[in-house]
Amino acid sequence: MKVSFHATIREVAGISEVEVEADDIRSLLLALREKFGDGLFDLIAKDGTLRNDIVVLVNGQNIGHSGCMNVKMSPDDEVAIFPPVSGG
Repeated sequence: MKVSFHATIREVAGISEVEVEADDIRSLLLALREKFGDGLFDLIAKDGTLRNDIVVLVNGQNIGHSGCMNVKMSPDDEVAIFPPVSGG
């Protein structure tokens, strides 16, 4: 699946998108950790789960955080990962 990174997450990854294989959000996080290391992983995950301030869209739909780690995914899904947004 195609995973795109935005803002500070893109800066840490060093690229704007990557192709990975994953069956669910949990395996996606582990694949990203394997590919990019703990720096990126720690930015988007805490204690093995998605951080509350990170936004993940799967095919344009916000997956939220409650039970999101088991959201099933397919190879043709498009995932976008956004850091916290601030401003006024």
